[in-house]
Amino acid sequence: MKKQPDILDTGYKNIIKLIIVIVIFASLELGAVFYLNYWRGIFWEAIEQKQATQFLYLVGLFTVAAFTAVYSNAVSNYLEQKLSAIWRIKMTRAYLPFFGESINKPNVDNPDQRVSDDIRKYTLQAVPWIVGVLFNTIKFFLFLGVLCYISMQIFNNLWLLPVGTVIYTIVGLSITIYMGRKLVGKSFASQKLEANYRFGLAKWRTGDNDTKHEYRFQKKAGIA
Repeated sequence: MKKQPDILDTGYKNIIKLIIVIVIFASLELGAVFYLNYWRGIFWEAIEQKQATQFLYLVGLFTVAAFTAVYSNAVSNYLEQKLSAIWRIKMTRAYLPFFGESINKPNVDNPDQRVSDDIRKYTLQAVPWIVGVLFNTIKFFLFLGVLCYISMQIFNNLWLLPVGTVIYTIVGLSITIYMGRKLVGKSFASQKLEANYRFGLAKWRTGDNDTKHEYRFQKKAGIA
């Protein structure tokens, strides 16, 4: 009997293949979006000049470009979720020994759920960030050429617009980091509060609701 392929192969070769395919489809999506920006100008020019043949031809090109952009985006999102699931499996296997050690520690509440939830949230945040870095790197080099071309046409200077755009981006990024730096600690406190609350509910369902435990639960949950 032929062995069925594992759709969630956690080997490093499969992970590298997934990343390469994601980059390819992200490039296709950006290329299609880039072409649609160019297409808009020649489309309205064809309408103004009442060129019926050119109009139909451009409608066909728009259909192909739009389908490419939508299909590439859908495939990229699917592969991103698949990569996140594979990463979650690998992290779960790696943390199983630590999970076994933490079960018998009295100061660790509900370790199984905490490990599972932490790994899930980490992969759901890290994978989109990595894919976003790759996606925006490709976008940067695509639009760098456009900026250089426009800068040369308008200001007769190849790097004026690109350098100005980089300075503008750095200033905006610095403001964003400054305003959002405290959100990291607040996110951690929120996850800790949720974990403590779930632990208290689990103890309450099992009937362990004595006064000492009730006070401890309320204190850990931040309501005592």
